[in-house]
This record gives sequence, structure tokens and C-alpha cells, in this order.
Amino acid sequence: MHTTRTEKTIFQHNGDYSGDVIIMEKETNKEVKVPFDDLKAFFAEYVRENLISRVENMDERELLHVF
Repeated sequence: MHTTRTEKTIFQHNGDYSGDVIIMEKETNKEVKVPFDDLKAFFAEYVRENLISRVENMDERELLHVF
């Protein structure tokens, strides 16, 4: 089991990111188990929305330079 710590949260997860992630709030020690695939889908949606916004706001030169 691997542990990743942020300012307010502790994440415990498998090294290959399979299975569940245990997310613990440091202040209260409350924890929840979430399937990694669900977290991956959630963050992929965040990245997708962010990329769409960036592309929509690019001028022609910036857009063509990406490809």
C-alpha cells in the first residue's frame, strides 16, 4: 500500500493504482474508500473540461502550433 499526503488529506492506494483508494481527512480522521477507476473518471472529466476551455480560447496561431 502506498501513501500520498497533501496538506489536508492522506491517500492510501495500490502502487499500480488498482482497486480502492482510501481517502482520509487529516483533521477529523474521517475516511472513505473510493474505487480508483471512479477517481480516474472524475479527474479525466476535469482535464477534459480544462482542455476544451483552453482550445476554445486559443487564437489561430496558438491552435495551429499545438498540432
